[in-house]
Amino acid sequence: ADLSGLRFAVRASRRFADYFLISAPLIAMAFAATGAALSMLLADMLQRVDVVRIIATFLTRYLAGNPALPLILQLVDGVVKQNEAAAKRKLYALAIGSVFT
Repeated sequence: ADLSGLRFAVRASRRFADYFLISAPLIAMAFAATGAALSMLLADMLQRVDVVRIIATFLTRYLAGNPALPLILQLVDGVVKQNEAAAKRKLYALAIGSVFT
């Protein structure tokens, strides 16, 4: 719309209404949708990570030939499963904090 023939106050009020009633809510919704999508993506990635398998693979590789390996794996399995949920929550919070700062 051509606003050049209108007074300054009318032009300014129309621009103000355009920005605050139309554009700003759309921008805010776009940021909210992006934040929700990233949060869901990070949560899904954390659910797919099998910490016990990663640690077991690491220990098996570096403790190969150790006769106590089965006992160590059993102990580590118990400790990791006990603390896995808390560790994933902390990792999720750190990832969200680093993405959105």
